[in-house]
Amino acid sequence: MQDQPVGFVCPYCHTTAPPFVCSKVSTGGWIIFALLLLSCIGTLFCWVGLFFTDTYHQCRQCGIRLG
Repeated sequence: MQDQPVGFVCPYCHTTAPPFVCSKVSTGGWIIFALLLLSCIGTLFCWVGLFFTDTYHQCRQCGIRLG
């Protein structure tokens, strides 16, 4: 059996399983959320800050954050 070429190799655990694509609320999103929550008119719209997200990749095997 021959080794197949792969497009991804984890630099830490050397797995060839494709990484997870994850997202979380960015720091700027949390700041917007807090500022709107503290303002009188923004309490209705504070959830808008939660739409500002950052995406990152995470190894399936070892869980290390990549890139």
